[in-house]
Amino acid sequence: EYKKLCIEDGVEASKAVGVNWVTSPPTQFGTPSDYCNLRVLADTPTLKHVVVCTLCSCYPRPILGQSPEWYRTPNYRRRLVRWPRQVLAEFGLQLPPEVQVRVADSNQKTR
Repeated sequence: EYKKLCIEDGVEASKAVGVNWVTSPPTQFGTPSDYCNLRVLADTPTLKHVVVCTLCSCYPRPILGQSPEWYRTPNYRRRLVRWPRQVLAEFGLQLPPEVQVRVADSNQKTR
């Protein structure tokens, strides 16, 4: 099952659909090391993930292109870790109380 492969190994799942991160990055941003530890987090009806780099604003450029300016601000990164529901609500995403919001920290080697 493809979803299972994505969760287990994002790079191999990409290769399975013809995207080889090392030899042919889709957006031409970044270096091969930017794609070597791609992680896929599975949302469920009761669990949602939000990803942010708390140290330096790392962003999965090979997949999504350049990051929005607001993503790079220390204020956004700091607030998202402390008050994820409030920050998501400011973007128009209202989640019911029974939905858990899990903040995942990105870094330069894990996207």
